[in-house]
Amino acid sequence: MEERRTRRNFDELGERRREAMTLLDEGVSQADVARELGVSRQTVSRWARLKEAYPENEPWRRRALGRPGGLTEEQKALLARRLVDSYVRELGPRGRSSPKRVRWTLARVAGMIETEFGVSYSLAHVRNILIAMVGGDHLPLSNVRFWARVIELAYPEWSGRVLVKDLDEDWALDGKIIGELRRRLQR
Repeated sequence: MEERRTRRNFDELGERRREAMTLLDEGVSQADVARELGVSRQTVSRWARLKEAYPENEPWRRRALGRPGGLTEEQKALLARRLVDSYVRELGPRGRSSPKRVRWTLARVAGMIETEFGVSYSLAHVRNILIAMVGGDHLPLSNVRFWARVIELAYPEWSGRVLVKDLDEDWALDGKIIGELRRRLQR
């Protein structure tokens, strides 16, 4: 059976770095610190440089792993506003010559993010951004509850008033709020 690789324990690594800094402060050589802690001399040398560059804090603490996030909270709020605006435009009255409503997909949202903010994400990451924005469980882009939550994010003054029960005892978006959104778009 193949042996599974264990994940790194970052608390343990941080404690080892603190111990290395204490030993270096006591005057122990970098080579001896490396032997005692079971790390390479280059690692101890890097820690020592960090300690000299940042004497007041602990630069050897764990750094965030992975690609840094590309959207700030302000950008996420703007994304919610852009999504609502696009969604409301498509809910407009449809005549015989009106174009067919475009289906909302993760690829479409990813394209909107790339156009608006210049950041390219995989579809899985776009899905995670949307789930984090609306909170809770995964809601598909075709779900009226998803759009109600996005409208509430973009326009907090309507929080809790966007969804209403329709005749079929199902949830629907409040027509008054959608009408107000249309009027705002026309200004």
